[in-house]
Amino acid sequence: MPLYGQSASVAIGTPVGSGSSGSVLFVDTAGQLGQDNAHLFWDDANNRLGVGTASPSYPVHVVGEVAAFDTSATPVRGLFKAVNPLNNFPQTHFQIGQSASDLIANLVVSPLFSSAGVQKVGSLVVASNKDLTDSGEFDTYLLTDANGDFGPAAATIGSEAVGGAVEGNGLAMGFTTRVLFAGIPYALWITNTSAQQIGIGGLTSPTARLHIAAGTATANTSPLKLNSGTLLTAPEAGAIEFLTDLFYATTTTGTIRRALVAASTGRKTAQNSAQTLATYTLGASDASFVVSANILVTTATTHNFTVTCSYTDEGNTARVLTLSFTLVAGGAFVTAVANGNGAVPYMGIPQHIRCKASTTITIATTGTFTTVTYNGEGLIQQAA
Repeated sequence: MPLYGQSASVAIGTPVGSGSSGSVLFVDTAGQLGQDNAHLFWDDANNRLGVGTASPSYPVHVVGEVAAFDTSATPVRGLFKAVNPLNNFPQTHFQIGQSASDLIANLVVSPLFSSAGVQKVGSLVVASNKDLTDSGEFDTYLLTDANGDFGPAAATIGSEAVGGAVEGNGLAMGFTTRVLFAGIPYALWITNTSAQQIGIGGLTSPTARLHIAAGTATANTSPLKLNSGTLLTAPEAGAIEFLTDLFYATTTTGTIRRALVAASTGRKTAQNSAQTLATYTLGASDASFVVSANILVTTATTHNFTVTCSYTDEGNTARVLTLSFTLVAGGAFVTAVANGNGAVPYMGIPQHIRCKASTTITIATTGTFTTVTYNGEGLIQQAA
């Protein structure tokens, strides 16, 4: 190949004067043959091209940004694909383009493996082709292992039988995200709409800010569970807390922490004998409670019974408190559910008791129940 303006020629194997090993020759701004190894270098021994580096570590090693643009009036997508298999294990798969099923923006970063073939790092998949997902378009997966930990995938993506995943789905501009754990589809479903709703437990159409699916009778499948823990030093409005045997909810006005019902067996109906209406066993600390009962006599006959609250006070003395009631007709408080009052409701008067730790509170009916029929319930609510 004759050089411009010279009679000599250059062929393969011809020495290049002033050339450095690894130089990729070009015509510089002065129109002369030039080289710039710091920015364009060929490592002939290892067959590597460096752009922005004279020490390439890969077949094509770029130090700096890489950009590709199509500024035409009618841009056409072209295919770019990078695949790096290792011992038949997928490693990197990046495609943009209009071929291979018309792929666009398909990125797969598969698990890395040790020399023994053991999975070490989880996978990231950003795809919009139906070959990788069964949802169609605009999908994103972050795979985890079968324990729900972010790590290696447990199976294929297309069947959704994966260890875990996070998927963003833009079908019909719905802008939703679903999370899969241990192969369970839609474990978490997030809708990015004006409603801003989250569904948990398989709910694909949540109707609340946070919508939790129903539990089952099987152990460890309740919809929501809180661990017992230390209460906030200062109550905060809207906070829900659980300590030992009691749930608390804090109200806004006065920022008061209020205990929810500690014990109530529900309303017993059509009873004609002595019944336990409510029972509760304290935890490791003394505590204060408000106790009461409600009775409705539906059939009044020869009867005369009371409702008692058995407990152990903080001085460790067993006590039996006879609960009081008021009648619809008013008047003095009564303690006996008696035939003379007829078939009427007895509204309980709350009473405040202080109880010893690890003892039991029991509200029950006792007395004469000759052919009487009544409904009743007891209430035990922690106050402090």
